[in-house]
Amino acid sequence: MDNQQPPPFGKNTKYSVDMQLLLKLLKDPLYARQLDNYKDTKYGWIGLAVSIVGFFISGLLMSWQFGKNVNIILSFMMNSGSILNGYSGGIMAARILLLGVMSNLSLFISIWLISLWKGGRRRTMKALITRLGAMQYITGAGMIVAGIFAIISMKFALAIIIIILLYTLIVTMIGAMELYEVAEENKSVFLISVFAAYGILLATFMQFIM
Repeated sequence: MDNQQPPPFGKNTKYSVDMQLLLKLLKDPLYARQLDNYKDTKYGWIGLAVSIVGFFISGLLMSWQFGKNVNIILSFMMNSGSILNGYSGGIMAARILLLGVMSNLSLFISIWLISLWKGGRRRTMKALITRLGAMQYITGAGMIVAGIFAIISMKFALAIIIIILLYTLIVTMIGAMELYEVAEENKSVFLISVFAAYGILLATFMQFIM
C-alpha cells in the first residue's frame, strides 16, 4: 500500500483543480513525485489528456501547413488541389493524434511490465497514472509550440518535437525508477528493458495506423 500524505497544495478536494499546481507541473514535471498516489490521480489523467490534446493540435497545425504546400504544388497541375489538400492533411492530423495515444500507452505499459521484474516495490496502476501521467503536461505544451512553429518551418517544428519527446521520456524514466524504487544495480537493466519494450510496443501499434 502507498501510505503517503498529500502535499500542501491548498484546497484540493476530489473535484477541484489547483491551477497553480498545474502550472508548477508544467514548469517542473518532476514535481509530480510529490503528488498523493490516490487523492491526486486527477492530475495524472489531466496530464495525459493535455499530452494527447497537444499531439492533436500539433497535428492540425502541421497538416494545415502541409496542406498549404501541397495546394501550391497542385495548383499548377489541377483544380482539385483543395480536395486532396484536405484529405492528406486530415490523415496526417489523425495519425499524429494516434501517435500521441499509442506513445503514452506503450510507455506506461512498458514501465508497468518491467517494474514487475526489476522494480523494488509494487505499485497500483492508480499510482502509475498519478505520478507519471502528471509529468506529461510539458509534452502537450511542447507539441502545441511545435505546431505553431510548423507554420514557419516544418524542420524546426520536428526538431522541437524530438527534443520535447526525449526530455519527457527522460523525466518519466526518472519518476518511474523512483516510484518503483528500482535498486541502483538494476537501473541500467530497467532503463534498457523499458526502452526496448517501448520501442517494440510502439512499432507494433503503429503498424495498425500507418
